[in-house]
Amino acid sequence: MKRMPKILRIGTIATLVGIGVPSQAQTLTTSPLTIVSAAAHTTIVPFGSTIIPGSLRAEDSSAAAAWVVPSRWGLRELSTVHALLHLRSNTWSGAITLSSLPMDRYTELTASTLGAFELSERLIAAIAAEYTFARARGFAAEHLVTVNAHMIFTIDSGTAIGLAATNLGQTRRDGAQSGAVSHLRVGLGHRLTHDLSADADAVLLLRMPAGMSIALRWDATPWLVLRAAYATIPQSAEASVQLRAFNGIAIIATVPYHITLGASPTIGVAYRW
Repeated sequence: MKRMPKILRIGTIATLVGIGVPSQAQTLTTSPLTIVSAAAHTTIVPFGSTIIPGSLRAEDSSAAAAWVVPSRWGLRELSTVHALLHLRSNTWSGAITLSSLPMDRYTELTASTLGAFELSERLIAAIAAEYTFARARGFAAEHLVTVNAHMIFTIDSGTAIGLAATNLGQTRRDGAQSGAVSHLRVGLGHRLTHDLSADADAVLLLRMPAGMSIALRWDATPWLVLRAAYATIPQSAEASVQLRAFNGIAIIATVPYHITLGASPTIGVAYRW
């Protein structure tokens, strides 16, 4: 299949993210590139953590991470920079993230705060609140606030059910407010073997057809983790890798591929202590 010409991709992306009217759609710094999984069995943190904040409990230590998307959907103009600080205790995890998209004609800055709490040995409840400042040249600045909620229920040592609700609460635009639930995700995660895990999700979107996603994670060695995922909405595939180097430092990378818009390679580094 031929790739969409650049000018058409720009028009499509502008429609998707609502440039000039960003409150009518997800913004570039808040819309996840990674294919997330509600049960978080295959997740590689920090990718997608603002959508499924309960995944923070999968980490066994505190961490700091920074990553960059140098080319989103083949467009260097849409590159974004991200950073995360994660603190973990025995029963809770907290994190803050910062994201930026600096363009000549369009700018976004997003700050998020995340919390995940072990309510019992089987139940994790988590929430993420995001504030985004977005401004396109010639348009008034937009201020958006969204809330993502997430729960994970552990059935046994190898199986869990996840429920994630994205874009809850209020989105503010020009002094007015309008609620918007982007989608509801229900997932089942299962550890197939000692080093192989799988996630399967059903995705319910407001006023749109439902979809699904599947993901596999292979902990090949103590220092190498591989992940592959596929989703029908949007139709996309993804390959990810985590390489634990030395002294708590890990290289993290993922390549999501949108069937129409193309690839968005992402690379970063994480430090755990």
